[in-house]
Amino acid sequence: MDKILLIGDTIIDINTEGVLLGTSPETPTLVISKDTETITHGGAALVHRNFAKLKCNYEFVTNNSLITLNKKITTKHRYWCNKHKLLQVDDRDNTPITDEESELMFEYIQRSDANVIAIADYRHGLLSPKLIELINTSNKRIILDSQVSKSPANHHMYKHIYLTLLNEHEAKQYVPNVSWDNPEALKEGLYKELDSLNFIVKFGKLGCIYFDSETSIHHKTRSVENPVDESGAGDAFMAGLLAWMQKGSSINEAAGWANEWARRSVMVKGANPPDDE
Repeated sequence: MDKILLIGDTIIDINTEGVLLGTSPETPTLVISKDTETITHGGAALVHRNFAKLKCNYEFVTNNSLITLNKKITTKHRYWCNKHKLLQVDDRDNTPITDEESELMFEYIQRSDANVIAIADYRHGLLSPKLIELINTSNKRIILDSQVSKSPANHHMYKHIYLTLLNEHEAKQYVPNVSWDNPEALKEGLYKELDSLNFIVKFGKLGCIYFDSETSIHHKTRSVENPVDESGAGDAFMAGLLAWMQKGSSINEAAGWANEWARRSVMVKGANPPDDE
């Protein structure tokens, strides 16, 4: 695999940690004393940070990196006490970028010397319907990871995909009876619903299953006894997969390495890449 062009929404992650003081006298709510606060770049920017750690050959297109967009960057503020998340406050702007902005971004994508487009769609408006429509006309190889959280699945909007990554929840949007133990039914359903040559479905602690038109192969992951933070595992998986594909591994071979990189990521606090390569 040659140079990668990574496209996706940047998210600002703020994590505030505190010490429990007790409960409020006015209302039955916890009161914590602020101890530390960290601000990191998440979403597609976390894939980018993993790519940098893994020394990939890539470039990154995100909010305001090419043109100034008329939208704010989504911020997610998490409050922690004694390793338990108490509250999360999101400041989201999911408004799609305009058609004109989409066309300007696509012009750059087409001019790029990268022949692989890696899409990390966090559904905050950067990958607008118009930009998706334009990307579908590209002759570059496309690798897709699109999140299903507060928005309905949109994988079906993408066409001519080389490789689609889904977690178990995302796969269930297209194949309701998803099962680690019945990969053939899962494969049949995905190929019926989505326009992709290859698939990887991630099953968290179990590992992942790789599918092409002829095979389905399980890749089990090593267990982590006391995971610290699982929030960035999917981003680490995508980055690890593409890093090893760029080194010459097949998708199937790279899936095992991606499992391991994601496993290491859950041993790190916050939205951060693993500590070692």
